[in-house]
Amino acid sequence: MIAQPHASAVTVLPEIDRNRCNSCGICVALCPTHAVAVRDGCAVIVDADACNFCPLCETYCPQGAIGRPFTITFCTA
Repeated sequence: MIAQPHASAVTVLPEIDRNRCNSCGICVALCPTHAVAVRDGCAVIVDADACNFCPLCETYCPQGAIGRPFTITFCTA
């Protein structure tokens, strides 16, 4: 039997606000997995599988253009 990914599994990636990004490249320099690049004047996630959702890009973006959305789900037993 081959294990299949859960049907509701969702990849959560940092959100980048194109209106705030000034393409300074700090996020690119700090990304430990090289998942971020600057393309056409804006930071973008270029390797979603590599992104490990660390706080570096969000923490050090001087424009506040990068956010890491998340949802807290409480399970009931």
